[in-house]
Amino acid sequence: MRKLSHLERADSKHGKNIMTDYKLSREEQETVIRGNAASHEWEIVTADPKIIRLMARRGYQQDQRENPWGYVSFIIPFDRVKVLRPEKRKMTEGQKANILKAQMARKTNTELLSKTD
Repeated sequence: MRKLSHLERADSKHGKNIMTDYKLSREEQETVIRGNAASHEWEIVTADPKIIRLMARRGYQQDQRENPWGYVSFIIPFDRVKVLRPEKRKMTEGQKANILKAQMARKTNTELLSKTD
């Protein structure tokens, strides 16, 4: 996030909204998904335009709370989101061969280093 100049700091002290012209960077356009077990809902908070368009296409309504940074919140029932475990991939024969080569190279390097000591 950028530093504020002395003029912008002075404006913020006097109640002016200085963030109206500021655009969030890609790193600042994060998406946070929080679960609320008590109300059985997910809250998705994002500033990413792609996620906002996706949620709008799927028919979800934005929370109407004001946010000066441009973040938008969506509330989704628990049963609408499925949490998946990562898929475990099996190594190919080529990947196994590469690992064996690397292990052998490391072993020979350590043997050579121990002989020179």
